[in-house]
Amino acid sequence: MDAATRARNASLDGLRGVAALAVLWSHLVVHLGLMPIPPLGGMGVLVFFVLSGYLIARIVAKRAAEPGAYRAFLRRRFVRLAPAITVLSVAGALILILTHAAEPRWAAQQGLLALTQTTAFASGAGVAVHPVLAPTWSLTVEWVFYLLFPAVLLALVRRGRRLLTVARDSALVAAGLYASGLLLDPMAFYHLPVANLAVMLLGAALGLAHHSGWSGPDRFRTGPWPWAGAAVIAIFIFLPGYPLGWGYKLSVLPATALAAALVINGAVSGHPVGRVLATKSLVAVGVRAYSLYLWHMSVLWLTWLGTGSGSWWTAALACALLVPVVELSYRLLEVPVLRAGSNALQPQTAPA
Repeated sequence: MDAATRARNASLDGLRGVAALAVLWSHLVVHLGLMPIPPLGGMGVLVFFVLSGYLIARIVAKRAAEPGAYRAFLRRRFVRLAPAITVLSVAGALILILTHAAEPRWAAQQGLLALTQTTAFASGAGVAVHPVLAPTWSLTVEWVFYLLFPAVLLALVRRGRRLLTVARDSALVAAGLYASGLLLDPMAFYHLPVANLAVMLLGAALGLAHHSGWSGPDRFRTGPWPWAGAAVIAIFIFLPGYPLGWGYKLSVLPATALAAALVINGAVSGHPVGRVLATKSLVAVGVRAYSLYLWHMSVLWLTWLGTGSGSWWTAALACALLVPVVELSYRLLEVPVLRAGSNALQPQTAPA
């Protein structure tokens, strides 16, 4: 890869690192009661969705002419994600049993929800999901996107549809899905692949537009807009008001999605925001974001049980314990897959 490509991928890894740290921060505050009003850091998941939609759209579009592209994409996605989620599903169920947090049958059901990537459907239907395995809800949204979007994109491309047209249509469908999602109750809106799928489609629309050569107005690439997007994300990370109501529906979700798109558009166009995101510490977190996201609630739960308190000291201890857990998961469950070449459909320095 040339230097521009490496820098671009590093900046997107850095943005992923920011999103992962935002989710960790939010859950520390929420579950340990560290602040009277929890912050909005959980919106980091929405940043993940925009990034994933952006990268997957470009990956599939690049290989649209290859035979068996859809099957190859799904196989590589499965192989890339399966080891860590499988271990977490088993370990999470065992944690619930050994800590007497659940009866064996219910713990097994929880592990099965995580393993089959159906946690979001369960949560959206009002089924209780234990915090240890609750983060896996976002993978349900991801897999709905993986199954549907590449198939539709490949079919349209092979029929001669221009990518820029598909990008426009994707943005319109995203708007329609978001509007439809507003009819859902707050819990379903938060978890189900309706409004969340709209967020991924927004990222996909931007990815297809970039892949087709569209770069957008200069003011969105060189002006203050990428900084404005970064500022919105930074403010939401610390802004009090962890919502699941109309505030989330009408402000947090759309504002976060648009802010992430602005940052991505600037980062891949050489805007200085990309250099800030490409710092080594953020990139290091970003490439480990999958393991960090999967395991942070398990470590937090066990730390809370071990100390019996919700304090800043407990939060610091949980973060310290999380470092080796994430590193082991990354080295043992992700790196072997990446080295084997199963990430051929992923940018080299930006594993999702």
